[in-house]
Amino acid sequence: AGYGQTGKADCAQAHLATVSNVASSGIYGPSQYTNPNLTWETNSMANLGLDLGFLGGKMNVTIDGYYKKNTDLLLKQELPAYVGQSGYLNIEPSYVNAGSIQNVGMDLQIGAELINKEISQKSRFIWQSDLTFSLVRSKVLDLGSSCEAIWNTSGSPRGRYFLFTTDQKINKTVVDEAPGKFWGRKYLGVAKTKEEADAHGVGVGDMMFSEEETWIGDPNPAFTAGWGNSFTLGQWTLNVQLNATVGNDVYNLVRMKIEQNSADSKWYNQLADVMNFAKIEGEDGNLRVVNDTKLPAPTSTDKGQKTISDRYVEDGSFLRIQNIGLTYKFRPEANKKLHIEGLRISASCSNVATITGYSGYDPENPGSAIRQGVDEARYPTPRTYTLGLGFSF
Repeated sequence: AGYGQTGKADCAQAHLATVSNVASSGIYGPSQYTNPNLTWETNSMANLGLDLGFLGGKMNVTIDGYYKKNTDLLLKQELPAYVGQSGYLNIEPSYVNAGSIQNVGMDLQIGAELINKEISQKSRFIWQSDLTFSLVRSKVLDLGSSCEAIWNTSGSPRGRYFLFTTDQKINKTVVDEAPGKFWGRKYLGVAKTKEEADAHGVGVGDMMFSEEETWIGDPNPAFTAGWGNSFTLGQWTLNVQLNATVGNDVYNLVRMKIEQNSADSKWYNQLADVMNFAKIEGEDGNLRVVNDTKLPAPTSTDKGQKTISDRYVEDGSFLRIQNIGLTYKFRPEANKKLHIEGLRISASCSNVATITGYSGYDPENPGSAIRQGVDEARYPTPRTYTLGLGFSF
């Protein structure tokens, strides 16, 4: 059992001073106001653990439960309009200490030597395995008196040539909910008849959405797990590590962009699925969509194609072969001939393969606690190959 408190400075130091700026118009003024009362975040954590051993030490079990509470969170507080938070100077919101969040979790680790068998006078076969399981439940307790919700916007500033712009408000954090959940509308499909279109206030072939916004996804996983295995046969050792994340959602912002049939589409490559857009036939007053599709008809305007909805929320669960490594240790007699104490050679590959139903490049989209799970065309995790030579004298 244990209890402790730590401080977290994070970005506080950069916001203890007033920063001035000169705009292109020649206007001079602050771009960031100081907050002299800013302090560190406080992280308080209590945990209770249990270690068990079985079969003469061949099997070990470790269980650890914990409660963690972060108070005095460093959050940006929007400034009132009269200080000029927009326009030429574009004054940044100030950081304040406000709000708290709790995390309740459990970690389980099981390690065992499953096989230890003599194969010959000079070699044995040994199989060791480790299984890890982790779950955590987070909840926002407070966001301060002046804040009802925190929005995290994805993309890059408007006016710059990037795939996304900052109007993509996806992650929403409110009290009594897990942080960073997805907020938007339910996608109801394409309006295929005039009656259906009129009922939702759109045109035939346009996308339909629910009137009310609601929670549409949760990037926080139900649990994560890992399974490591070590196989030793004589001088050879093979290590295999598998990692899994289950129950997390991903907002595929990339697919949202490259499935559009709007005027913006001419600037980007599109998915081949776009060819199955809604095809409209008939005369005015009796238009209808004649093919089975979930994609809208081409349009010169937005027509709701940039609406944040559950259409682009996908299951981000995955199983990944994280690492495979092979090592050979030279026998003592060989080391003696080389006049060294030990020699080994190794080869490994990381990010070997990923099994997932996610349609994007990589289902793993890390971020902060309140901004995660959004695929913004982040460079995929690379596959790396490593060769090693180790020796001791």
